[in-house]
Amino acid sequence: MNLWRRRRLEWADFLVEYFIMPSTIYPARGDKIPDFDLVERAAAKGRYGFFTVGPWTECRDEAAWRKGILEPLKKRAAVARAAGLGRWMVSYGCDETTEERFPAIRRAIDILKHELPDVPLVTTAVDPELGVGSPLAGIDWFVPLTKAWNPAKVAAARAEGRKVWWYVACGERPPYANLFVESPLSEGRLLMGAQAIRMKPDGFLYYAVSKWNQRRPITSGPFTDWSPHGIRHRGGKAFDGDGVWAYCGPGGTPVATLRLENFRDGVEDYNCAMTLARLLEKHADKTDAWSVRARELLDVPLSVMETMSNFTDDPRRVYAWRDGMADLIEQELAAASRVNKEAE
Repeated sequence: MNLWRRRRLEWADFLVEYFIMPSTIYPARGDKIPDFDLVERAAAKGRYGFFTVGPWTECRDEAAWRKGILEPLKKRAAVARAAGLGRWMVSYGCDETTEERFPAIRRAIDILKHELPDVPLVTTAVDPELGVGSPLAGIDWFVPLTKAWNPAKVAAARAEGRKVWWYVACGERPPYANLFVESPLSEGRLLMGAQAIRMKPDGFLYYAVSKWNQRRPITSGPFTDWSPHGIRHRGGKAFDGDGVWAYCGPGGTPVATLRLENFRDGVEDYNCAMTLARLLEKHADKTDAWSVRARELLDVPLSVMETMSNFTDDPRRVYAWRDGMADLIEQELAAASRVNKEAE
């Protein structure tokens, strides 16, 4: 704990370079936003992302809940607004909560939507209907597991104004993609790239990237006795790499795993696809060969991914798809440059 904190700013900058906000979905209670200075540091560099301004929970004893949850959350939200970061704040709560607790959750939602209407409520509470016709209709963002992704129900939830993210945890084992040490490295890339492009979640949530179960850092290599085990879930098995995407190196320095590198590659695949999609939207001719090919690649070829549980682990197929998108982007930008020069 003390070792890496000496390099706290270095760790924050490191995470942002991998498209990860230096924030937590499990912030401690109280009036202060944990690590808010790191969120502000990222924003000052033009790196914006959603962060948890504070936690919310179900409401059973309203007086105690207002004192312990609502009032601190209101103070934290005021700080974020004053810093100009109000549009990026969310409140995460009721982690993987099931139906028997929905009435108490609904009570909390009703109060929060009245008191803090500008703070989106995010949850992984298990509601197969994603708020449609359910007691949790007031939730702003639902986050189902990738293996539970249902496009029809997602569309219905979005029609009512909600966002739908997705997440993976220790339960997503083969044939579903994950970022365990034993998972093919391509899975992390496909999860953030091809699968996200095809299925279109509004975002990705993950509970931890540095949940070390160690008392000392890695000081030498390539062989090491560092254990990749994260926390033990409910006293059970500790999965290799679960919650551990980066390691603590000599002197507390951040060390990226190959899994983290593939996570970022997947985000870059996604960014490439979004660039191609914007060019296609502005393309004058929607029926020419360039447009037809662009739509094919944006649909994600079946050689890369057929379903959420059937996808390639061959990097050559992933590279061929990514290179195809890059070639089309270059062609369109070159054509636009020629038109501009002729106009001049």
